[in-house]
Amino acid sequence: MELGKRQTRSTFTPQSNKKLKLDSSVTVTRVYYEASFDMFNFTDTMFLKQITQNFRNCYLIVGIDDESPNPVMTLQERERALKQCPYVRQILCPAPNVEYAFLKSFEIEYVISTPETSKRYAELDLGEGLFITEPNVKLTSNDLIARVVSSKEKLLIRCLNSGFNRKQLDVSLLKEIKIRLFSFLIPEKWPNIHFRVFKDLSSIGKSFFRILADRIEAFDNSMRMIADELQEDDDMQFY
Repeated sequence: MELGKRQTRSTFTPQSNKKLKLDSSVTVTRVYYEASFDMFNFTDTMFLKQITQNFRNCYLIVGIDDESPNPVMTLQERERALKQCPYVRQILCPAPNVEYAFLKSFEIEYVISTPETSKRYAELDLGEGLFITEPNVKLTSNDLIARVVSSKEKLLIRCLNSGFNRKQLDVSLLKEIKIRLFSFLIPEKWPNIHFRVFKDLSSIGKSFFRILADRIEAFDNSMRMIADELQEDDDMQFY
């Protein structure tokens, strides 16, 4: 369907077929929330649950924003993740432009926004129809990406050891050699054979330094004896 000059696919989730308990005094509240849902995780699920708890018989429609820069997950992957969320009843992918025509077409009564994204609805003047709330628990995609970036070298080693090639990881051949060498030099990551080699080398090194120390001690003793003999000769000549 075309909404706000954008081709948007409307998908119903398995939850959409669940009947709400209705009576003559209760109606369904249709609510809309838009986000990128990149790297969809448990905090996103908790926030969607938090939204539904603010409205009686909430019919939650979500739009997937495809304009976020450099997403990790594709639109299709994010859509599949949202289909598993028990609080979502309908998915619009990609999210349409929020206009009066769109809100009327889907009979949306409330648009959900966080304090950070409320500016995008400023021109609509939704009044009480704009419900601003904030997640109780936050773990954004940027938080997860920051963790990955801070552990980049270790994660590159992990991916290379898991079978990913350097082209998939967008690293040069020199970088791959450096990473693999760095991986080899970390004792905790060495296979058992490397531990045995390290143990043997350590044993040889200890033996070498023990022999060297004995030789130095023997040489020192010899020099002391020579010094003592020379001192005795000097004393005899004096008398």
